[in-house]
Formats: sequence, structure tokens, C-alpha cells
Amino acid sequence: MAVNRGTVGGFIQRTRTNLELIEERYARDSKGHVVTQLVNSLLGIVVYPWEHQGLDHLKARQMSTIGLEGWPDEIMKLGEANTVEEFIHHMRNAVAHGRITFSSDSRDLEEVTLTFEDRKDRSKDIDWRVCIHGRHLRQFCTRWMDLIENTVD
Repeated sequence: MAVNRGTVGGFIQRTRTNLELIEERYARDSKGHVVTQLVNSLLGIVVYPWEHQGLDHLKARQMSTIGLEGWPDEIMKLGEANTVEEFIHHMRNAVAHGRITFSSDSRDLEEVTLTFEDRKDRSKDIDWRVCIHGRHLRQFCTRWMDLIENTVD
């Protein structure tokens, strides 16, 4: 049963479908921009749920409990994020404010590392940074969508 797109669960379902369609197309004929769609997916699975308080029930959880081995320690380059609230707050800011850089323009997740940065305000220096290999970002997105879909009302 489809959930309304105006709900956190419904928006995530549609975000997952769009990502899977782009991945299928890319696998079939190398068309489609998987890396770009993955970043677009972050709007649907990080920014939208955050703004609609769809993550409030997860905020206190430790990042180590969401099923991603080594997160966030292996990807953390500057600052810290031990709880889901800390990590998602910074990721939300990085995505929403366009503080993302790519190691290459490749469409292949195996060839791209993405860097996400945050800062307290525009007058300050960057004080939070993670670098995530494309494959690992895809794993995060899948597990994150699963976690939200399994816990959201």
C-alpha cells in the first residue's frame, strides 16, 4: 500500500524508487547519473525527514547502532558526530547548503568519493567534514531508508 508523498514514509518510498530506477538504467545501458541521483536522494531521506520531524525518534541513537560498521569514525575527517542527531544535523546542512564536493565527475559510484562539510554559520570556517566513498554512501542511504521506514508511523 502506497503511503502519501506528503508523509516522511511516503517521500522516502518515492526517493528509493527513483534511485533504483536510475541505477537500473545505468546498469542496463550506462545512462543515468547514479552519483547525482544519490545526492538528490539525500534531500528525500535526510533533509525532508529532518524538516518534518520525522527523525525525532532516532536522534538519541548512537551512530554505531544503525548498522554501518565503522560509522562515523572511518569517514570523519573534522569534528565529530556520535549520535544520529549530530550526524544528520551536519549532513542536512551540508546537503541543503550545497557543501558537497566530488573527487571526480564519474557516473560510477566506485570512482567517486564525496566530501560533505558544515560550519556553524557563514562567517565561520568549516568545522565538520566527512569523506564518503560512493559505494559506502549508497549503503548508508539503503540502511537509512530501511531504518526510517521500519520506525516511522
